[in-house]
Amino acid sequence: MNGETEAMNHDPGVEPNSSADALELDLEGGLTIAEVGGLQQVLLNMLNGTGSINLRGGEVNRVDGAGVQLLAALMKEAAQRRMQVHWIDSSTALRTAAAQLGLDRALGLDAKA
Repeated sequence: MNGETEAMNHDPGVEPNSSADALELDLEGGLTIAEVGGLQQVLLNMLNGTGSINLRGGEVNRVDGAGVQLLAALMKEAAQRRMQVHWIDSSTALRTAAAQLGLDRALGLDAKA
């Protein structure tokens, strides 16, 4: 568990928060192969919680296939665990990358303006 906490503290773009019924994650900066290693552990920890997950992606400015695939895996695993994932906001970069990979619908980003 100490290693997980350290990974979260060393990744300035990932800030998990929790409320009574939902866990919230601020995704900031990049969602690229360089950043997803630390984010993966944070997401796994969130999936072990209860309630729903709220994602804030409005400040994401760099996205690649690894980042989109990690988010798709989150959505799939959350569905299997009967957890809901909601987007509070999403950036143009995030929506564009998801659409280019054909995963915008899987990520729940297809209806975002």
